[in-house]
Amino acid sequence: MNISRRKILFLGRIGLVGTGATVLSGALAFLAVGQARYANRFYPGVHFDDEHIGGLTLNEVRERLESRWDAFADVPVTFRLGEKIWRPMGSEVGISVDYATPLSEAFSWGRLGGAFRRFEEQRTTLDLSRSWRTRVRFDPRVFMDYVDRLAIEVHQPVVDAAARIVDKGGRREIVINSARAGRELIPLDYMAVMSDQPERPRYVVIHLRARSVAPSIVTASVSPVAEEARDITSGHIELVAPGHRWAIAREALASEMAIEGPASAPRLQVTANYLAFDRVAREIARTLGVPAIEPKIRVDLNGTIVPLAEGLPGRKVETETLWARVQAAFETRQPRVNIPLLILRPTITSLSEQDLQFDNLIAEGTSEFVGSKENRIHNIENGSRLIDGAVLAPGETFSFNETVGNITLENGFVEGLVIAPNQTEPGVGGGICQVSTTLFRAVFWAGLPISERWQHAYRVGYYELGPKAPPGFDAAIWQPAQDLVFTNDTPSHILIRRIFDPEKSTLQFQLRGPATGRHVELKAWEGDKIEPPPMRIEPTDELPEGQAEQTDNAIPGLRTIVHRKVLLNGRVLVKDNFLSFFKPWPERWEVGQAEDGTFDPKVVPGYTPPEPTPDAEPESANPPNVAED
Repeated sequence: MNISRRKILFLGRIGLVGTGATVLSGALAFLAVGQARYANRFYPGVHFDDEHIGGLTLNEVRERLESRWDAFADVPVTFRLGEKIWRPMGSEVGISVDYATPLSEAFSWGRLGGAFRRFEEQRTTLDLSRSWRTRVRFDPRVFMDYVDRLAIEVHQPVVDAAARIVDKGGRREIVINSARAGRELIPLDYMAVMSDQPERPRYVVIHLRARSVAPSIVTASVSPVAEEARDITSGHIELVAPGHRWAIAREALASEMAIEGPASAPRLQVTANYLAFDRVAREIARTLGVPAIEPKIRVDLNGTIVPLAEGLPGRKVETETLWARVQAAFETRQPRVNIPLLILRPTITSLSEQDLQFDNLIAEGTSEFVGSKENRIHNIENGSRLIDGAVLAPGETFSFNETVGNITLENGFVEGLVIAPNQTEPGVGGGICQVSTTLFRAVFWAGLPISERWQHAYRVGYYELGPKAPPGFDAAIWQPAQDLVFTNDTPSHILIRRIFDPEKSTLQFQLRGPATGRHVELKAWEGDKIEPPPMRIEPTDELPEGQAEQTDNAIPGLRTIVHRKVLLNGRVLVKDNFLSFFKPWPERWEVGQAEDGTFDPKVVPGYTPPEPTPDAEPESANPPNVAED
C-alpha cells in the first residue's frame, strides 16, 4: 500500500517538469489513495509514545494506551511506614495522565485543512516520522498537601505528665496523667522523588520515616504532688475546749486545691475551705457561747447607779482566731488546735456617763389623775416609784409586773377601786393602771417593740386627753394574767425616769439615753358608740338597810384602733396596731339589804321600774345579780 503511494508521489514529482495539470492530478491521486486506505487508521510515519502506530485504528491505539496508563493514573504513588500503607489516587497527589488529547491530535494529522495541507502532512510523514506523547502532569502543591495530611495522620502528640484535680463524688483528688512520647514524620525531599515525569508508567514507592519525640515533663517529676495531696487530705483536725471536742476532716478543708509553678516542677497550693470550717464553727459558737448577764441597776434621784443584782460574765468563741489556727494546723499537719474563748464583761461596767447619755430625752408619756381619791393617788405614786430609775440593757425585755412586784399591802400599796371583769370594786392597788398606761405611752413614742399590752374593760376618763391620748391609748394590769411587756431593741442602755406631780395631778415617764433617730406617728380610729345597758342595782350587806351607793357610771362601749408607724431615717421600721373593745358599761348601784336579804331599788335616784310584759312575772323585790355577764 505504501509502495503504491510512493510511486504516485514519484510520478507527481516527475510531472513537475511537465505541465501544472499533471502535478495537480498526481496530488489528488495521492490523497484519494490515502483517504481510501486510511479511512479509520493512522497515517504512516505517525508515532505515539515512541511506538509507530501508522496503519492502526484509533480504537486499537486507545485500548493499548488505556491498558498502559489507566491503572497508573489510579494509584501512581504508594506511601509506606512500617506495616502501614497508603495508596492515594493520582488526583489526590497532583498526578494527572492525558493521552486522549495528544492521541486525537495524532489521528487528525493529514485529515484537517485544505487538500494541499493534507497532502503536505501525509507526504511529510512518509519521509520523516511525526511523534506524539502521553502528557503526565504533576502538581507539587497538591502532592505536598497530601503529604501534610499524612504527617497529621501519623503524628502522635507528646503528652507531658501533669497533675490535675478531679471531683469524685464531692471529693477533690489529685490525679497524675502519665507522660507519653509522641511521633512525627521526618521531613524528606519528596519533590526530588517526584521530579522526573515518566515516559512510561512508573510506580513510585515512598518509604516514610518517623521519629519519636520525648515528653519534656516526665511522670516522675509530678508524682510527688499527688503524694503531698494524699498526705494533706488524710485524717482530721481536732478542735478542743475544756469538756468539748469537735473534728473537721482535712479532706473537707482541702476542697480548694490548685497546682502552681512550672509544669516540670509543679507545686501543690491548697487553700483551706472556710465553708467547711464555718459549719463546725457555728456549732461551736452555739455550744460554748454564753452571753454576759447585765447587772440589774437603778439610777437614784442623784444620778448614782445603784446595783440591784450582780451581772455575770459571758464568753464568746473568737471565730477569726480559731480560723487562723485551723489554717495553720492544716498547712503544718498539726492534729489539733485549742478553741480560743473571749470573756465577755457586762457592757454597763465599761460605759461612762458620756456613753450612757441619761441626760438625753428619747421619749415621754403623760397622764392625768385629776379628781382621784387619796388612796388611788398613793398607789400611783408608789407604783411609779418602784419603776423610777430602772435601766434596760440593750436587748433586755421589761416586764411591768416583774419590775413593780406583787401588788400587795406589803409592797406599799393600799386599797382603792379596781376594774374587775364585770364591775368596779375595792381592791389593793387601785390606780396602778394609771402607771402602766403612762409607761405604755412613753414606750409607744420611743418606738420600742411592745409584745404585750391589754386594754381596760371599759373606757376610763383619766386616760382620754385629746388627739395625743385618744380612747384606746391605755394599758391595763391585772396580776398575774395581764402584763405590759416591751423590749429595748436599741444598742444602748435606756433609763426610765418618772416625774410625779401631785399638785398638777400628772404622772410622766421619760425614757432617757442616746438618741435613736426614730420618729413615731400616731393615728386613731373609733367605731360607733354602743349604748350602755340598763342600770344595775345589787344588794349588799356592807351598807345600812335602805341606803344606796353608786359604784359605776354608765359608759358607752367603743371599738378603737391606735395605729403606730415607726420611722428611722425616713424609712418605715415597723407598723403595729393596738386594738381595744371597750364594753358598754352600765350605771351600777348597791343598796343595803334587810336581814331577810330583800332590798328596795326605789331608793336609787332616778330608778324607773321596768315595764312588765304581758307574760312577765311580777317584779321581784330581790332582782337577779345583773353583775354576772
